[in-house]
Amino acid sequence: MGLLKFLVCVVLAVLLAGKFVTGEWMWGRGDGAWASVRKLWPVQQRLFSEGLLGTFDGSQPDKPIYIAVRPFRFFFFFLLALALWVVVLCMLGAL
Repeated sequence: MGLLKFLVCVVLAVLLAGKFVTGEWMWGRGDGAWASVRKLWPVQQRLFSEGLLGTFDGSQPDKPIYIAVRPFRFFFFFLLALALWVVVLCMLGAL
């Protein structure tokens, strides 16, 4: 019974994170895109070297400002913290 309660809390945490991050419960994929992994994989990406990224620092007004972010690491820790928070609330009986 404890495992089932834990899994329900984790699913709730993922759904709440989706609502918080994208504004939709299913992470903006309510149109059936979950069925196709190929749709979820980004195809048009521009890869920057550290030197090239440094040229987009705002010193030239005609170039945009780019910021390097490790989205997976940020997103992973955000979801982990949110899931732990929901699990604690579930265990305390608040949810």
